[in-house]
Amino acid sequence: MFLASRTKKETLRRISMWVLTGLILVNVGMEGWTNYEDRASLRRLDTPGERFPEEVEAFEEAMDSDDPVRIAYAKISYPQGYFRDLYNPDIQNALSYIEMSDPEFVRVEKDYIPNTTTISMDGLAQGYRGLTSYNSVQNAYLIDFVDTYCPEIHYPDRNHFLFAGIMQDAAFDAAMGVRYVLSQGGIGDTEHFELVAEYGIIKVYKNRLDTGVARYFDRSVSEESLRKLCTPETRNFLLNSVVALPDGEQIASLEELPGYEEEGEKREEKEKGEGQEKQEETGEQEETEGQEEEEKQEEGEKQEETEREKKQDKQEEQKKPAGQGQQEKKNGSTVTLLAPQKDNRIEGTAHIEKDGFLLFTIPYGEGWSIRIDGKETDVLRGDLGFIACRIPEGDHTLLLTFHAPWLREGALVSAVSLLLYMFCLLFAGRKKKKA
Repeated sequence: MFLASRTKKETLRRISMWVLTGLILVNVGMEGWTNYEDRASLRRLDTPGERFPEEVEAFEEAMDSDDPVRIAYAKISYPQGYFRDLYNPDIQNALSYIEMSDPEFVRVEKDYIPNTTTISMDGLAQGYRGLTSYNSVQNAYLIDFVDTYCPEIHYPDRNHFLFAGIMQDAAFDAAMGVRYVLSQGGIGDTEHFELVAEYGIIKVYKNRLDTGVARYFDRSVSEESLRKLCTPETRNFLLNSVVALPDGEQIASLEELPGYEEEGEKREEKEKGEGQEKQEETGEQEETEGQEEEEKQEEGEKQEETEREKKQDKQEEQKKPAGQGQQEKKNGSTVTLLAPQKDNRIEGTAHIEKDGFLLFTIPYGEGWSIRIDGKETDVLRGDLGFIACRIPEGDHTLLLTFHAPWLREGALVSAVSLLLYMFCLLFAGRKKKKA
């Protein structure tokens, strides 16, 4: 009687284990199928280029129909060119050119979206370091930075950042360390961007402003002051002039920062020059008088052109936003990071003329450590969303390393748990033998 009862319980236990195992397999299979259907970008079945327009037209026709079955099928089989765009050889050739010609740690970005599904993260697949590599709203510090400096790059679903629309802003690119921009249509701002290479449909532009993932500042402001004073008109000045720290200096207005008045004068001169150019264009369009008036106008334009050239010669730094480049030249301080061989280890050097701060456009979070001349220093939060540190005067070596938080502790707990499990198995086996 006792043995029969025990055998029955053992049988029920085995049946339960098989049922649970089957349910787990069904669940995993359904999850995988759902992900496959809902995220068609995972498929490597690109629509052939020559059939793409035809397939798009058929897809749109199916989506406009009243047949729910046809609509459902269209949703899971829509034409795509995701991987064709993602692994375009022109892009790979452009990235290889940048890697071979520039040994520093710089960022590369695109000013276009090659396909509606290629919004972010393609840098991980194509092997370049762009801003979209951090395209995640899971980092609260990065969200704070975006909300303060550039809320317009929020994607409509608020789950992504869309940097493509802001990539032709040279001052913002410089502040973020974007030295190269890949473009399909070209960049008209030749004052700040130089076309350095062209591969098929891809044009490689280099930012003429001083760029770098690491930048030196000799002054800090508080995060509260930054949030109060940052506007679309002042953000580039703030990004390139000071670093915002939790314990930075409280300021009431931008006039307290050196270079702001000069920056305002430059903006006024630029607006005045644009106004003169518009007036000249209007004058040319309305000109209906004789040859004498045309000659007078040409002479006036030549004089104005000469005056503008003189102003440009005197104000050569007008090409650079106040704070960036100008600050480095004034202080004689430079910072260089080498292109990392591993993403968790970055080396560099710094020549600092005055005690100040270094800002690295690397998202702030646990796990980063910074060593200056081999000695670890405190990691600060700079500009709301990035890592920063204090740095003394002199020549220094830099080392940034990243270790996943709680990785060692987690590995230790796993090892102890495994040992306990093996001990329990051994103890249970011996007990069974004795029984």
